[in-house]
Amino acid sequence: MNEYAEAAKEVATEEQVTFVDLYQMSKQYLGRQTQEEAESLSLAPKPGTKEPNEMALNQAVAALFGRIIADNVIRTEVELGPNVIGLPDGTGPAMPKQAAPTDGR
Repeated sequence: MNEYAEAAKEVATEEQVTFVDLYQMSKQYLGRQTQEEAESLSLAPKPGTKEPNEMALNQAVAALFGRIIADNVIRTEVELGPNVIGLPDGTGPAMPKQAAPTDGR
């Protein structure tokens, strides 16, 4: 899987567009979870069954990883910040962050 993330990063660099390394940040986030917590982030079941539905993410998962993406995009594309709905309130778990020019480095 990492080769896909690396290929996406290369394309983003060539095209000079923002790249959010969700692969690495997902690994970082899930690495801090217990097995039970990680399993709660599974795919939503198919309607009327307990079988996972590969086409439908659990809503909590969608919100979690959407938040990681949004937080990291606005660290690079600061002007988009005011357009992000539902800014974090600081009460949830710490979200992974990748280095951004706005970090002052």
